[in-house]
Amino acid sequence: MNANIRSAWFVTGTDTGVGKTFLTCALLLALRDKGIKAIGMKPVSAGTDAAGHNEDVEQPLAASGVAAPRRLVNPYLFQRRRSPRISPRPKMGAPSTSAGS
Repeated sequence: MNANIRSAWFVTGTDTGVGKTFLTCALLLALRDKGIKAIGMKPVSAGTDAAGHNEDVEQPLAASGVAAPRRLVNPYLFQRRRSPRISPRPKMGAPSTSAGS
């Protein structure tokens, strides 16, 4: 890969726990091993440990070949988990048929 070429990859998956972080770290480590500077980003994460860190942020930070501040790597960190599969779903009432609703 030419050092002057900049590219970005977006890793996505269908659900929580399908391997997005694992794949991201594998890519970062492979690039780092080839001497290519790369950084992993987790724009939005939810769920923190006692130190206020999120595992899905910490792992790519450790695998990245570039040091970066957490606020750049993970600008939106929610303390509580927000995954649709983990979070309780709001109860939906029946639709209203009255005027003005």
